[in-house]
Amino acid sequence: MRNISRFRLPGDGEDETSIRDVVSAHLPDALLRTLHQLAGGETDFSAFRHRVETIVTRYERNEIMFSHMPKKDKASQLRKLEAAAYKLLSNMDGLATEIQDELSVPLTTIPQEAWEGWTLDDPMPEPIDGFEEAMVHVSRILRVTRNSLDQMNAHSATSRLSLNRALDRLIEDWASIYEFGTGTAAISACNYLPMRDEYGGDFFRLMVVFMDAYAPKGYFSEGALGQRIRRVLAEEA
Repeated sequence: MRNISRFRLPGDGEDETSIRDVVSAHLPDALLRTLHQLAGGETDFSAFRHRVETIVTRYERNEIMFSHMPKKDKASQLRKLEAAAYKLLSNMDGLATEIQDELSVPLTTIPQEAWEGWTLDDPMPEPIDGFEEAMVHVSRILRVTRNSLDQMNAHSATSRLSLNRALDRLIEDWASIYEFGTGTAAISACNYLPMRDEYGGDFFRLMVVFMDAYAPKGYFSEGALGQRIRRVLAEEA
């Protein structure tokens, strides 16, 4: 139902009002009335609609701002670069001196910074060995790539759940609407039912109804959503 790619941040040809207009068009009255009942059904419906449009517009903007390449794809590309840089560095280091000298001639340059402040009265800047400089650059690429992989591995080891800040904020916003309409803490209306091995509760159902209708690809599974709701609201408390 929803296509994130049609939204752009203000300043890139799209402003807050136009994003909200698109959001409003994708929140049918029937869906909103169902959500209104799940959120207590006591508040003014027009005010409820306005509030929902506000939080969903924020969700769309957060989706854009927080979007990033999947970790497994990023890690795969970094590992390929690491392997290629290591292989190139090893091959360069293993070349015969004669070949290194031959390659160094066309690669030898005078670094740009050596020309800064230079005048005709100054001696010519000293050129640097192009081949050795190339090896230095490859070594830097290898080191930076390995550092990035190490940081990703360290973050994965300490991360409890996948990062989805846009969804976390949406859960907090819906919890605020639910608590205002029902006078009940949202976290108490999202509970794990061990006998059924599933989550239940009015707030959990509200989130499932909304996500299934508006952003069905915005969460992995009902179990994962229930776990995320409990985690987000426990941290907020």
